[in-house]
Amino acid sequence: MFTCTRSTHLLNDESSISYVVMYAKGPTACSVELKDTTQTVWKMCKNTKINWTVICQVNQTDAIPGIKGKLNINSIYSNVLNSQNMSTMYQVRNEFNVTEAGTYSIGCLVQNLHFNDVYATCSYIPVLQVIAPPKSSPILQFKSTSVEDQMGLQENKVYTVVCTALGGIPSVSNITVSCGNIKELTQSGNILTSPVIFTRTMTGQNCTCTAQHITGCYENNTSTLQLNILYKSSVTSFTVLNTVIDKGNFAPMFCAADGHPAPNISISKGSETIAYNSSGYFLFFNKSMSCKDAGNYLCQANNGIDFNNKEFKQVTVYVTCPLKFETHEILKSFSLQNGNFFFYNLTVYGYPEPDNL
Repeated sequence: MFTCTRSTHLLNDESSISYVVMYAKGPTACSVELKDTTQTVWKMCKNTKINWTVICQVNQTDAIPGIKGKLNINSIYSNVLNSQNMSTMYQVRNEFNVTEAGTYSIGCLVQNLHFNDVYATCSYIPVLQVIAPPKSSPILQFKSTSVEDQMGLQENKVYTVVCTALGGIPSVSNITVSCGNIKELTQSGNILTSPVIFTRTMTGQNCTCTAQHITGCYENNTSTLQLNILYKSSVTSFTVLNTVIDKGNFAPMFCAADGHPAPNISISKGSETIAYNSSGYFLFFNKSMSCKDAGNYLCQANNGIDFNNKEFKQVTVYVTCPLKFETHEILKSFSLQNGNFFFYNLTVYGYPEPDNL
């Protein structure tokens, strides 16, 4: 404190004024807190809003004539803020709106009101954690090393089912899959893998993958795929109404096959294809039979699954025809010397076959 005195000889007057001098100092320390909470882990679910009011304060006796300051989250500072006088403390406060999950460290830098180079820093302990489930559904896939399987899932082949849940803080805790011959298989972590086998009866069934998150609010946590199992074609039946018919009559032939996708079906005699159906399960053929139409008929089916293994069935048709001799040699007369051999080829057509010639 110092005193200033004024005096005058004319009036024999004297007066004085006293001043208290306060030297600027501090701050040397500060503290950080969240308003109205000590929570350290925050759960961010759908439509959840997280707002923090951060308060940084300094004891008034530690900062003369006052402070200003700025707050930071993960080292990103706010603008410089003026302080408020709160009883024995100076306070700087700011609100933060949190929109993403993660870890957050909060800090404060306070400066002397007049001297920027006199300052103190402090941090909020502990680090805050905001947890949230993944934003998208799990990804359900089937993997195979076979090029053939690019067509789709095939019956009785071994695949690897893979379910992956991406994102989330922390990652999902476990995944459960029900698919094919797998019933309620659960594995820890955010990826599940397992061998799986399918049969044709599973077509139309669903494979499901469900992930669990610690927040309990993973809403779109299930993925579903409907199975469409491919299997190779086979000829289930090949029939002719009558296997023995008279010349000129009709011989209805009916061939049925299965497989997925639908197979191509053909009926052939020898090297000639006489009827064909693309992508169907049935083939009907009917014609008036001549004597030369007698013989073996094949029905074949193939749908591209196991292409090298063509399925077929065979029927034999007999046509009742009068006997007929046929030869390519025109020989009306001939002579032989005693002791020589004579060879002559001819073909006999007709049904029923003769007992002897």
